[in-house]
Amino acid sequence: MTTKVAFPPKKEQTAIANYLDKACAQIDGIIRIKEEQLNVLNDYFISYRHKIITQGINKKGNERFGS
Repeated sequence: MTTKVAFPPKKEQTAIANYLDKACAQIDGIIRIKEEQLNVLNDYFISYRHKIITQGINKKGNERFGS
């Protein structure tokens, strides 16, 4: 049994590969940005949790610290 597979011309293959390389690079950049944002949010969460634990909240459910 023989299977025939059609391939686009070399020029088209190169264009497809270049497009995919560029798209993947953009996606990788977006992932890096999102990871940085998650790290900032995690740092904020840790800081906020520490303030709540050490300074508590008042009877109205608001934080005691800050204005």
